[in-house]
Amino acid sequence: MKISGGGSRNDIYYPLTNLIKYDSNQIQKYYYNYANSKHANEREGWIEFDFGQRTINLTSYTIRTNSSNPNWNHPKTWRIVGSNDKDHWVTLDHQTNNSDLRGSNLQHRFECENKDKNYYRYIKYTQEDNWNSNHQEKYDIYLTCIEFFGSISSPNKT
Repeated sequence: MKISGGGSRNDIYYPLTNLIKYDSNQIQKYYYNYANSKHANEREGWIEFDFGQRTINLTSYTIRTNSSNPNWNHPKTWRIVGSNDKDHWVTLDHQTNNSDLRGSNLQHRFECENKDKNYYRYIKYTQEDNWNSNHQEKYDIYLTCIEFFGSISSPNKT
């Protein structure tokens, strides 16, 4: 699996790979998509997961917030989408003004609204807003974990 994301990142201290490290020694490490005081803009508030030769029928997902203060950049409104070609995206889930993750070290499992039974190579998290009162920071992503649940296809053998 390959992970990519938008924004001005610091991949040395806050890499995308922190999102998939769940053991007790790594769970508090986080990812964020801005560095050097350059906040993310609307085109930069995303994380994309490429499953390579596999595809996933996503049914639910879990997000875990960081350990900072209760209202700082925790997800508020976001979209989970799937694609097989990166041109056509299908919305699998859209959360608006969701307070389940409004606080430090919170984790919540979300069921996908769209139960279309299709399999996708790419799954993308796109943040539309967070709980920070500074509107300039609404696309800043600050998470410790994200997990996907569903069925995964085996790679084609040729």
